[in-house]
Amino acid sequence: MVIEVRFFASLRRYTPADPSGIISVDVPDALSVEELLNQLEVNPAHVKNILRNGRESKLADHLADGDRVELFPANGIL
Repeated sequence: MVIEVRFFASLRRYTPADPSGIISVDVPDALSVEELLNQLEVNPAHVKNILRNGRESKLADHLADGDRVELFPANGIL
């Protein structure tokens, strides 16, 4: 399944090849948000807020094909 991941502010460092901070990722079905972060090598401690399709999401929530995940940094992380 393919999902879109949007990295905001300091989290854009995780997408050096795309300075817009927006990437499309092909991931296994029923992947959790936490598993997605692990796959993308994003430290969950650097993420304060997660939105899935515009709604607050938790690390344990499972993703579906076509989801849009937005990641916002924790305060004080540069």
